[in-house]
Amino acid sequence: MWKIIKNLWLGCALIAAASALLLYSDLDSRESEDDDAHAAIKRIAILQHASQAVLDDGREGMLAGLRARGWIQGENLEVKLFNAQGDMPTAHTMAAAMTSGNYDLLMSISTPSLQAVANANTNGRTKHVFGLVTDPSAVGVGISADNPLDHPPYMAGYGTMQPVERAFEIARQLNPKLKTVGVVYNSSEANAVKQIEVARVVCANMGIKLEEAMAENSTGVGEAAAALCARKVQAIFVPGDVTVIVALDALISAANDNHIPVFTVIPPNIERGALFDIGADYRSVGHQTGLLAADILNGKKPADVPIENYMPETLLINEPALKGVKGSWSIPAKLKESAQVYIDAQGKRTERKSATPENLQAEPGKQYKIAFAYYAPEESWERCQQGLIDGMAKLGFVEGKNLTITRSHAQAEMINIRPMLQNFDSTDVDVIVTFTTPVLQAATTAVEKHPVVFTYVTDPIAAGAGKSFTDHNPNLTGVGSMPPLKDTVKLTQLLLPNAKRIGTLYNSGEANSVKEVTTLKELLAEKNIELIGVTAGNSNEVIQAVQALVGRDLDAVYIPGDNTVYQAFAPVAEIIAEADLPLINSDPSAEGPVLSVGPGYYFSGAGAAPLLARVLLGEDPANIPMENVSVNNAKFNAAVAQRLGIPVSEKFKQAIGTAQAEMKAAQNDGFQNPNPSGKKWKITIISYVESPPFEEAYEGILLAMEQSNLQEGKDYEITFKSAQGDISALNGIVDNALTERADMIVALSTPGLQTAMRKTQKTPIVFGIVADPISAGAGKSNTDHQANVTGVSVALPSKEMLDILQKYFPQYKRIGTLFCPNEANSENSKKIFEAECKARGIVLETVAVNSSAELADAALALMSKSIDAVVQIPDNLSSAGFTAISAAAEKTQTPLLSMNSVTVDMGAAYAIGRDYYEAGFETGQTMLQVIAGEDTAKIPFRVSPQILTAASQKNAEELGMILPPALLQSAEKVKD
Repeated sequence: MWKIIKNLWLGCALIAAASALLLYSDLDSRESEDDDAHAAIKRIAILQHASQAVLDDGREGMLAGLRARGWIQGENLEVKLFNAQGDMPTAHTMAAAMTSGNYDLLMSISTPSLQAVANANTNGRTKHVFGLVTDPSAVGVGISADNPLDHPPYMAGYGTMQPVERAFEIARQLNPKLKTVGVVYNSSEANAVKQIEVARVVCANMGIKLEEAMAENSTGVGEAAAALCARKVQAIFVPGDVTVIVALDALISAANDNHIPVFTVIPPNIERGALFDIGADYRSVGHQTGLLAADILNGKKPADVPIENYMPETLLINEPALKGVKGSWSIPAKLKESAQVYIDAQGKRTERKSATPENLQAEPGKQYKIAFAYYAPEESWERCQQGLIDGMAKLGFVEGKNLTITRSHAQAEMINIRPMLQNFDSTDVDVIVTFTTPVLQAATTAVEKHPVVFTYVTDPIAAGAGKSFTDHNPNLTGVGSMPPLKDTVKLTQLLLPNAKRIGTLYNSGEANSVKEVTTLKELLAEKNIELIGVTAGNSNEVIQAVQALVGRDLDAVYIPGDNTVYQAFAPVAEIIAEADLPLINSDPSAEGPVLSVGPGYYFSGAGAAPLLARVLLGEDPANIPMENVSVNNAKFNAAVAQRLGIPVSEKFKQAIGTAQAEMKAAQNDGFQNPNPSGKKWKITIISYVESPPFEEAYEGILLAMEQSNLQEGKDYEITFKSAQGDISALNGIVDNALTERADMIVALSTPGLQTAMRKTQKTPIVFGIVADPISAGAGKSNTDHQANVTGVSVALPSKEMLDILQKYFPQYKRIGTLFCPNEANSENSKKIFEAECKARGIVLETVAVNSSAELADAALALMSKSIDAVVQIPDNLSSAGFTAISAAAEKTQTPLLSMNSVTVDMGAAYAIGRDYYEAGFETGQTMLQVIAGEDTAKIPFRVSPQILTAASQKNAEELGMILPPALLQSAEKVKD
């Protein structure tokens, strides 16, 4: 009886639908009786199979794509929408009306709609564009699976094969014990059948049993799902099946009743209770289809359009769907961060709508032309070029397929650069890509008609590309790659500790070389090392210049990334070797140097790929900030060192090993998005008290952020707050940061770390210049720590200090120090130092001091004791008020040493301590790890390895103290 009633009801519904359709069609003809009056207006009809979010998004995207090409509904475009509400007979009736000849173009959304329109349009009377179709070749409408151009000449569109394999991979990540998955599908839907075929193979490879159930129509979906649950499946997979999607609520209800999750490849269905959706951004698919439709309205022939797959992937996760489910289901932190939409356990929705490089894709069927303009062929350029080509291929721009590259170089002559660029500017290329600083410099004035994207450049600002990375010439953008000169100087000094004069060779007409040499000169001067420069105006002058250079009584030679010099690098290196001088350079690929520290130019090329893709896809380069991409390499040639008789210390071996490991890790991350969340991170840096160590660490953090691939103002904003030594103010600062929803708190002090940890266990906390995070309560060890906390500590160098005392000042048997009982780090440092002194037979006298007001009197009290010298441990109080300690020492003529590396500037005779600038830089690197999506719980605490020694003979004399010459000579920084 029920079947009879149901059939009657369906029959009535079809009659009503057909009647409505006839009235609708008649209305079309009555509204358009005066064809001449609308001669300039194009008419299109769109068939949508059902009212579903995914199909609605596709439709809106299509209309947006049409608008983007100038086809505006209500102005020069009439759009008629047909919706079959999931019923195939109705779809066929509507398709017949659409192919009556009243429309200039037909569009269809989904596989059933493609089938309906294609079957009604077999005579090819009207051009047809389709989208949101899984596999067009499997639909049976004459589209070849092997040849993208083998299809009906009046038909064009895109396939969007759902990421079935990726869906099962994610399901396995959420439940590593997943063994049985159910699926409901309609065997009459070709798209669903295709996905099931893929799912069978995927499940077989993963060791998952796929239980299948059929549903001929939407009313049978719930019953089929219940049957799967009875077979004890652990989850239900929903393919791109319109029949199932229409009745998804019934399927999810059955799954919920049996406490199992549902996952789909058709976003967005997390709103209806699915655990996750992994599939296409269907609005983007629709937009691409709309662009194609507009091109065809503008005269493009469908027969000339290859039918290709277009799959802009998106992930949506719904954590509440895990409530009450059976089995070991959990969501990894990295997966949460990678989701475009994430609903947390409390129902809070986070959306990440970002045009990241991972989301950039070449338009299917479109051909792109670019030009490579460079100075001359050489090995580093080859690697940079390859990095760019590989990076573009990842984004769908493949040379020889949809990308044509024309290459030209200036034959190592400056005079040839401008004509080369002007020649490219007169061609039909889409973008000119420049390599090297001289070519970029010329492009800023020589290229007038085309956008420019640059790479293989040291400093684009110095090259004249703009005032800043955001305020630059409107027709260009790109990436710079400044060598890590600070690292170079540090490693050079460890390798050649007695070096006092280093020579360099460069072309003063190259802005990149001038910038590099100027920066290097400043850094070496800080280490009391002189840089002797000789210039060469062109490649013909290089040999004579290097011969003059090696006769200048040098300890080593440094070659910057100078294009002129590198054209003759081999003979240059040979002349330097014959002079028995160590050669150091900024290109690790070069043969001959004993030490090389510089950019891996492959990654400089790869880093430019997303910017180039954005320009090729139509974005204005004026709105694309320039970037710095410096993924560095370090190389040490032990054979060269041995030949030159250079002793290699353990300290250098350790430093070069650490540098190489860190740079290798950076290379492995070379293609990762530095800010996958897409949000602007609100970062609050807090300090208990402002002091020289804090200032140096803060500068190091800013440098790390500046050298990253992030843009201040777009990817992050930093707010700095100081409590000025007031613990109640510190509490207020942290409370205010959390109230303003800071995304990260950076604590540059132990009190700041402890306060932040008391206030939040969710917001990421990164600490810096904290002496001992374990004693501060941050964890049990460097790897087992509070989940939302990570950072960089500056461990007390007590052993190193006592080694200095026993070697150079064996007469100091009783020493004193001040400590602050209110600071956990100070109390702990005192205990560590006390134990180390006791083990060496040295007596340590201590005096407690609780405030800056007490500091001067406490220092005098300490120095009135029977002590030979003061060795001050670092803490916030003594760091901020060290001048009071040094004044007391001068007054009492007490030798004053310190374990705070910056205190020589404030009166100490000698100091050994952590390099706070480097510690700050490493803290910044840790912040970047958090922004990049790494779980703070899995980022180990690190100890900043760099120890800095400093001395001042003048300060020593004022204290009545004599510094041994050997100690002065060994100091990395001498202040007089």
